[in-house]
Amino acid sequence: MVYQTLGRCEDVALLFKQTLANHRALFDDHLMVAVGRIHLVNVLEKVNRSVEAFVLLQQSENTFAQHLGEQHPNTINARSELKKIADLLKK
Repeated sequence: MVYQTLGRCEDVALLFKQTLANHRALFDDHLMVAVGRIHLVNVLEKVNRSVEAFVLLQQSENTFAQHLGEQHPNTINARSELKKIADLLKK
């Protein structure tokens, strides 16, 4: 994304949050909302907002597990990222 390239990650985070709010109003547990959360998580991690990223990632992991199954790569990747963030938050 251009904003990220320009170092405007906070602006990117705001745009993602607004988009997700609109999508969640229609279908909170939809897979595309979960994917959108992942994009926001990536930005939040870049601006050291790990607690917020962790919560959103938990929501995405739950959606992936519910719709795709426990062994789906998206579910597994989300769990792996949750562990990484949890380890960072312990420090």
